[in-house]
Amino acid sequence: MATPASLAIGQHLLIADPADRFDVEFSDTNPPSVVLTASIQVGPRPPIFPGPSGETSVAIQMDARVAIRLYEQLGDLIRSMGWQQNITGARPI
Repeated sequence: MATPASLAIGQHLLIADPADRFDVEFSDTNPPSVVLTASIQVGPRPPIFPGPSGETSVAIQMDARVAIRLYEQLGDLIRSMGWQQNITGARPI
């Protein structure tokens, strides 16, 4: 179940747990927006006992223009770090 949250002006949040995967969804709002949801592994890896996976998620809703700029900046970072050549099956950015 999603719990909406807001950050105060000037507040920053850094999640130290690594993201395992992410999903992107289009939200047909006015103005159009994009929701980026990251699944984050929490707790010991591998889990020390059976039960629910130690996974949670964080969703960020952004204006479509912000999503496009994020895509461009990620592409710039990937190219500048030379990561694309190291990823099998990566498509050009």
